[in-house]
Amino acid sequence: SNPALNAYMQLMSDSLNAVTYHAWWPGSSDPMYQHNIQQNRDRIQFMKGNVNATPWLNVDGVIVDVWPFTSGNLSGAYNTRMAVSSPLGLEVNNRRISNDSIEVRVKAFLLSDLPQGTWKLRVYAVEHPIDYTAAPGSNGEKHFPHVFRKSVPNSSGDLFPTTAGNYEFIYRYKVETAWKDSNISSIAVVQDDLTKEVANTGSSNIA
Repeated sequence: SNPALNAYMQLMSDSLNAVTYHAWWPGSSDPMYQHNIQQNRDRIQFMKGNVNATPWLNVDGVIVDVWPFTSGNLSGAYNTRMAVSSPLGLEVNNRRISNDSIEVRVKAFLLSDLPQGTWKLRVYAVEHPIDYTAAPGSNGEKHFPHVFRKSVPNSSGDLFPTTAGNYEFIYRYKVETAWKDSNISSIAVVQDDLTKEVANTGSSNIA
C-alpha cells in the first residue's frame, strides 16, 4: 500500500505537508521508531481514532483512516479538506546557527479569530527521505518518506493565540548524528487539541 500513498504525496507535494510516525508494531525494532520512542508514541496516541494498523492515514486530524489508498479515496480526502477555508497562514524559515543547531522562525498570520478550542503550535523536524541499502525490517521496504524525527519544543507544543493578528515564534533544535541534515525540514502545525483539527501547516527546508 505504501507505494500508492507515496506516489500521491509526491504528486501533491506543492500543496500538502506529510509527517510519518513509526510505530511499535508490527516490529518494535524499527530504527526510526527506536530513534525517538516517546515522541512517536505521543503523536500516535494523540491522534483521533483507534490507530491499530500500519499504514494508517489521518488527514488534518479529522479524516481518520483513509483506506484503501486508491486515487479516489486519497483525492476525496484531499478535496474535502481543501474546500475548508483557513484563516491562518504560516511561514516557516530555518537557518543554521552552528554546525549542529537549527533556528526555526514561524510567522503566523491569523486573519480572523480561531474557533473556541485548545489550539497548539507544534514544530516537527522531518527527514525526507530515508533510504536504506538493506531493508531494516522483514517486509523488504527500503524507502521511507517524511519521517518524523523530533517534536519541538516537546510533544505538547505551545499554546497558540486565537485572536486575529500577526505572531512570530522562535525555536531551536540540534541536528542529531543519525540524521542526514541536508534532508531535514521543519514543519509547523497549528492544531486544536480538543477536536484534533489542523488549521494549517507550513514547511521550510534548511537554508
